[in-house]
Amino acid sequence: MILGIVQARMSSTRLPGKVLKEILGVPMLLIMMDRVLESKQLTHVVIATSKDKTDDPIERFCRLYKFPFYRGSLYDVLDRFYQVAQIYEPDHIVRMTADCPLIDPTIIDKTVEYHIRGNYDFTQIVGFPDGLDVEVMTNHSLTKAWKEGCSSYEREHVTPYFKFNPSLFRIGNYRNNKDLSRVKLSVDTPEDFEKVSKIIEELCLRDISA
Repeated sequence: MILGIVQARMSSTRLPGKVLKEILGVPMLLIMMDRVLESKQLTHVVIATSKDKTDDPIERFCRLYKFPFYRGSLYDVLDRFYQVAQIYEPDHIVRMTADCPLIDPTIIDKTVEYHIRGNYDFTQIVGFPDGLDVEVMTNHSLTKAWKEGCSSYEREHVTPYFKFNPSLFRIGNYRNNKDLSRVKLSVDTPEDFEKVSKIIEELCLRDISA
């Protein structure tokens, strides 16, 4: 089983509530989930949010659109991932963040295929625009990181333990054929949201006129 986990929270400091801000009348998280669910490799997709009351709107969103969800620690996101994995017992976990509404299902699938083909413990993408982010790890490796990752940074950001300890894991780097890492398509600020909204609006207009 390959489990996709989308981490989501409302308490962004630079753009509070960004994951449910609407683009063309549609919550940004719904736009992202529609794209994620186009993946052919993911067996299940779960939205992992926190138990904090600020994230109650995310639970309501999940119930409205019938998306599986889990509520755990606000700051220990690594534990949030581990607890979801305990429920589903997947072979591999695909980590995604809810501020990436332009995520590409083809990149998700190719990263998963690369990860499995290379028998890696942890795989990250390299050279892709910020906002197409995908990380893949085995359940066994996630458990190791959960047991041994101690710092608040490692707990909050889920995968630094892999990057800080490359000798402990087989790490794969799925590289883009051109370095586009300076291109920013994730949503962190009001300016990011405005830019990504315009891109999505333009894509929708193209679909309508096609």
